[in-house]
Amino acid sequence: MKVFRRYSFLEIRPLEKMILTLISFVVLFGIYLEIERPLYFSSVYTKEDGFVEWLGFTALILLSFLSFMRVFSLRKEKSLSFLLVTLIFSFIFFFGAGEEISWGQRIFQINSSSFFNQYNSQGETNIHNLVINDVGINKLVFGKILAVVILIYFLVLPPLYSKFFFIRSKLNRFAIPLPRGYQIMTYLVFSIGVLLLQSAKRGELLEFLGCWSFLWIFYNPKNIDIFKKNDKISAALAKKGQYR
Repeated sequence: MKVFRRYSFLEIRPLEKMILTLISFVVLFGIYLEIERPLYFSSVYTKEDGFVEWLGFTALILLSFLSFMRVFSLRKEKSLSFLLVTLIFSFIFFFGAGEEISWGQRIFQINSSSFFNQYNSQGETNIHNLVINDVGINKLVFGKILAVVILIYFLVLPPLYSKFFFIRSKLNRFAIPLPRGYQIMTYLVFSIGVLLLQSAKRGELLEFLGCWSFLWIFYNPKNIDIFKKNDKISAALAKKGQYR
């Protein structure tokens, strides 16, 4: 089984085309601004509560909603492990959305507690900007560790899923959506382009790319059939004790 195969743009679902168009425009325009108008890129385009950040928040909310609706619609057909993992995804994306806007602190003009004023690098009410014993949570967890997880997700799991039935059945059992070949290529190409930028604010653009890429993948993953009702493949695996 091939991880990558040729796709025509016409084969992609209409909503996928919209997501791909949005990703392409925001990232390519951001790269142009960073090169030609770096001050505008850092002070306007990627600023806190700016255009790019709110788009990332929107993608995370949609991911949370999509995962929750799958739990609700499949609650009578899928196993507890399948539903539980999908529900965990929903909570993770909701948490990420809240963190992205500091839980509405700047919107509602809420002051931070003394704890966050002392330990948060930006003095905001969120977890990802905490600095404990000179170790930044954002840099450690959302930087290094997340980077390793993303590399495994995009480059290691897809070929293993295609080649080994045991791994495929386990990933399906625990409702792990896998990226398609064209989704992987899009993410990798744009990620490299963003990482080559010199601005310290490139991370905001990379966050946007990650959020919308995952929305794209979760909406139409390689193993989309496991999220459909009355999935015959899942039912057959369940009878054999390989999918529960």
